[in-house]
Amino acid sequence: MAERILDDAPAHSVPLDENEDLVELLAELRLDKEIPDALYRTVAEIIGFLYVSKGRYAKGYEAPRPS
Repeated sequence: MAERILDDAPAHSVPLDENEDLVELLAELRLDKEIPDALYRTVAEIIGFLYVSKGRYAKGYEAPRPS
């Protein structure tokens, strides 16, 4: 299933980034448990990246202007 998601991602403009170490750490987490403090910032940055890549920003935050 994961391979299919990776294969289909570009066709749907889903950004991809490969980080084997991070994948291994995240794969050890249970979906029904809190994110460990050591990974909280990393997961938050991933979520933030995904929102920005789709043009979504937090309330009160302005999108960066092109240079």
